[in-house]
Amino acid sequence: MNRYYLVKEDGTKIENPKINGLTVEFLGNDSLVEISEGSVFENTKLSLASESKIIIKKTSFYGIRNTWIDASPGGIVRNLFIDEGAQFVRATFVMRDEDNLKITIGKNCMLAADVLFRASDGHQIYDLENLQVFNKSKEIRIEDNVWMGNSVRILKGSLIKQGSIIGLGAIVAKQFQEENVAIAGNPAQIVKRNVAWSKDYIWDYKDTYQQDESRAA
Repeated sequence: MNRYYLVKEDGTKIENPKINGLTVEFLGNDSLVEISEGSVFENTKLSLASESKIIIKKTSFYGIRNTWIDASPGGIVRNLFIDEGAQFVRATFVMRDEDNLKITIGKNCMLAADVLFRASDGHQIYDLENLQVFNKSKEIRIEDNVWMGNSVRILKGSLIKQGSIIGLGAIVAKQFQEENVAIAGNPAQIVKRNVAWSKDYIWDYKDTYQQDESRAA
């Protein structure tokens, strides 16, 4: 049996809720969707194969928009966890064509338009000598406070540590073990270390900087 809940702040659950801007499509059996109360959605769809689980904690006020989480058949057992504070402009999560796929998104992550996650290559790549498939999926893990620019691609097995920035058009296909780095390019690589970012606009920084200068004078 499939289960779909809105999880209220006190921990109680409302079964089969109507959530504005969110469509949930069960394409198998024994799957679970849990959405935390206060989450905001616009033009967002979840498609689940059998034995799959999608958990979304309370989003930012902007919410998750124009996003498709494609955990549909073939294959079973897909797990997606999106922690609180998510802000997605437009994203696609491809979690299909293989069993046991997993993506974890940390707290307060911000995704610009046209961001793509691919948890599986979809087709086999194998060794001609022993016929062993060597491109099986590995978990994608994005830690807290990561900002991704337009058209970023995150491929299977990727790890992004907390506080990092992924530049426009970067293709990430490896694990980055350092926190607070700027990553860019194809293939993606670290281009700057010891960085941080804010949702405040650069114009806001200009105003703050000018105020600080005035006080100093």
